[in-house]
Amino acid sequence: MYDVLCMYVYDVLYMYDVLCMYVYNVLYVYDVLCMYVYDVLYMYDVLCMYVYDVLYVYDVLCMYVYDVLYMYDVLCVYVYNVLYVYEVLCMYVCWYRLMHVRNGNCMYAEAEMSWHDSLKYAFELDQRGFTVNRAAIYSEYSTLLFARSQYDEVTISSCLYIQYSVICHASLSKY
Repeated sequence: MYDVLCMYVYDVLYMYDVLCMYVYNVLYVYDVLCMYVYDVLYMYDVLCMYVYDVLYVYDVLCMYVYDVLYMYDVLCVYVYNVLYVYEVLCMYVCWYRLMHVRNGNCMYAEAEMSWHDSLKYAFELDQRGFTVNRAAIYSEYSTLLFARSQYDEVTISSCLYIQYSVICHASLSKY
């Protein structure tokens, strides 16, 4: 019976060793899984940092594109204003020259309409901050009045031009 008991104890010890090996293997697998989980979490962390960096670069690029588009809008508005002022200035010169031609061809009613149109454009330029030298247009208007033999109006027109010139020079001396 002693032999049977020894064999039984031997089998229990053997089973204990096998069980310990299984537990050791399970713990080893657990350690390996923990290492993999740590590596996965580390890669996740690195990926999150990469995504954060990409989003930051995206934000910076968006701000840069916004600034570029804003500057483009400002430049377009500036170019539009410059072209508009150039157009108004061309119209002023065109009406002034047309008034000169109409005066020379004795078309006095049309010349007076040209006078009013050129003044309209001159006032529009004044409103935009551009001072227009009106000496030529006033001299053409004086020529028109002389041609119509309206000598009193010539004097009044000359006085108005002198007053306007004094006001313009006074406003320009502020700068």
